Amino acid sequence: MASKDTPKKYYKKSVSTDISRCRLCNSVVDRTHNKNIFRSSNLTILRNIEQIYGCALPQENLLPYLICRPCERRLNNAIQFKNTIVETRRSLQNDLRTKRCKELPPSVTKQSTKIHAAGAGPRRRSIDFDLVEVSIPVTEGQVLDEEEPSKHEHDVLQKANKELLEVARRSTPSVLRKRKYEGMSAEGWMTEVLNELSTRCPTVNNILTSLLESDYHSERKNPAICLIYGIIGFLRCHELSRVQRINSVLLTQGQATVNVSTHNLPIKYPGALYK
Repeated sequence: MASKDTPKKYYKKSVSTDISRCRLCNSVVDRTHNKNIFRSSNLTILRNIEQIYGCALPQENLLPYLICRPCERRLNNAIQFKNTIVETRRSLQNDLRTKRCKELPPSVTKQSTKIHAAGAGPRRRSIDFDLVEVSIPVTEGQVLDEEEPSKHEHDVLQKANKELLEVARRSTPSVLRKRKYEGMSAEGWMTEVLNELSTRCPTVNNILTSLLESDYHSERKNPAICLIYGIIGFLRCHELSRVQRINSVLLTQGQATVNVSTHNLPIKYPGALYK
């Protein structure tokens, strides 16, 4: 089946003599006194026609290619009128200032939830203990609309839980099971974790990336995403402890305990005075 984007070829439905006509009004014209809209010197006319028409004007041998003088004048007047409208709107917009509202536009009067008792006349603005609290009736459709977000959140959590259960299965092992030296010494371990998170757990990936706003400085936030995903996997299944073991190795090789003790050694704590 042919696609919409494939080239088209035009044919005449009926055999007729070659009569010069205007491309816009289809009236018979004289070639010597009218312009060819596809000539290089008349590109401005062609662009104006396409602007009014809304799309490109095809050039075919079987289609008219001339424009009569009345249509040319109408076209110029239409373009000038459109430019006038645009300039007027721009000048009026410059004279206005806008302010974004929180909930309702300023022209809408917010209805008060408190009304006077039946038969009571207008009162002055003061403390009134005779006011009656009126609850606005809620329709069934509004209740359903309020329940829809909670149901949607429940469905998302169920889908994320199902993805994490599939990752924890031994039949389809996760990259978090690579707890040996080969898995911890691999330079691209973070890429493996991110690929698994995006392919096998797309819902969990969307939740984590939206919480951490990974659209901004995504490379800086990749370690945090891998760490959170590793902690979730480790808490759900202790065999998925690859990220935790990598952290332990880094802390051990970096001598974190020794460095912290050396850094805090010159500090005199209050408890040391009583030893």
